[in-house]
Amino acid sequence: GLEMTLIDGAEVRRLVPPIRRDVLGASYCSDDAQIVTSTVVDAFARGAKAEGATIREGVTVERLVVSGDRVEAVETDSGRFNGDAIVVATGAWSSILLASADIDAPIGGERLQVAMTGPQSFWIEPLVFGPNATKQYALFRDLPSWDPATFTTRGQDRDGLVLLPLLVQRASGEV
Repeated sequence: GLEMTLIDGAEVRRLVPPIRRDVLGASYCSDDAQIVTSTVVDAFARGAKAEGATIREGVTVERLVVSGDRVEAVETDSGRFNGDAIVVATGAWSSILLASADIDAPIGGERLQVAMTGPQSFWIEPLVFGPNATKQYALFRDLPSWDPATFTTRGQDRDGLVLLPLLVQRASGEV
């Protein structure tokens, strides 16, 4: 539902001055990267509490308890907790937890590494994802010239790892 457009290399270089000269184009979404994850998580927690949810931190969920076709409880290292609704919000570990209830949810994970510079004199307006992001968008996959091999590295072929680099500049100028 987000509006995305394709832009040419010249527009990419206008938005991201230090981009490589051989970049031919990109997608642009003005609504990308508009949240701070911790703020959203806190808001979800406040909203859940306002609706009567109990949030327990530092508790390890060991398995989901199923009755018929619904999850009715969780078994944890602190005992069993029943609920009218069970929310699984364990990120990349969700598929492992869901498998304990024979629920198949193909959820992947990404390994993140971060490097940060000091303030820079140039300005990068949007968040910039590297070429592997193209695999995630039908906008690219539906192009007649789409070839996933163009965006596959030797490391991916050998190790099955996907590197999804991104670049973002903070208000302080740090990249």
